[in-house]
Formats: sequence, C-alpha cells, structure tokens
Amino acid sequence: MPAGQPGETKEQHDTRMEWWRAARLWDVHPLGVYSVPAGTYQDKQIANLGEWIMFNAKIPVADYASYTKDFTAAKFDADAWVQTARDAG
Repeated sequence: MPAGQPGETKEQHDTRMEWWRAARLWDVHPLGVYSVPAGTYQDKQIANLGEWIMFNAKIPVADYASYTKDFTAAKFDADAWVQTARDAG
C-alpha cells in the first residue's frame, strides 16, 4: 500500500513528512474497537484508515457494536509507548 494521501506524489509526501519530522510531532493512534476487524469486513480488505472502517465499509451499527465483545487492550503498554517517545527525543 503506497504511503501518503490519495493523489499525492512521492515528492509531495516526502516534503510533507519532512515538515513533520522537523517539527518532531508524533502520530499516536488511540486504541479502539476498529482494531478488532483489523481493516477487514465480510472477508474484504477495506481501504484507508482503520479508524474509519465503519464509515468506509458501511458497517451497520449493530454489526460494528458486536466487535466490542472481542476488544481488549490487554497488550497495551503505556510505559513502552512513553519510552519510545523519549528515545526519539
């Protein structure tokens, strides 16, 4: 899957990302129920961001709500995330 925004050239992507790197900003993803389907709905890979899977795949609310029974944050390690940020400066 190519990086960047739809229609964005490699050069445009590199320029945009250089600004982010120079600004030392992080894109931290929150945990959410969208991690359960992991980008797949009805055996189809859904394009774009995982957080938007319900919208992009037009998943009915009842179907999406059923993912909550399988959602846990058991492997979430806040200390590891903080250490990674500190290591990056």
